Amino acid sequence: MATGIIMADVDGLTLTDDDKAFLANDALGGVILFKRNVKDPAQVRALTDSMRAVNPRLIISADQEGGRVARFRDGFTPLPAMGRLGEIYDDNPPSLLYRLLMIQGISWRVKCLPWVWTLALPLY
Repeated sequence: MATGIIMADVDGLTLTDDDKAFLANDALGGVILFKRNVKDPAQVRALTDSMRAVNPRLIISADQEGGRVARFRDGFTPLPAMGRLGEIYDDNPPSLLYRLLMIQGISWRVKCLPWVWTLALPLY
């Protein structure tokens, strides 16, 4: 079945029973993580794993633009501002950008334009 078209969010660091019921809805296409959803890398992994256990089709994204707009801070490798990433991309399209994102310990994929990063399944 195709992924739904609605993007939503959840309130906390873990899923409640109400969150799980909501995430199972076929109309839901994805979830966006905000600062209130992020504590450390292990917690983010547990949260996204629990989301995928409820609905494996979900696109899990984050409000993570780099620079000043960074939800992934403590315990995560800092992501430069998008302007800087654009310069890196212009110099060496995917390879340098890919290495930078993999250093963060989370595999990412570009899912939407202009620059929305979505948490992907591990590449290994």
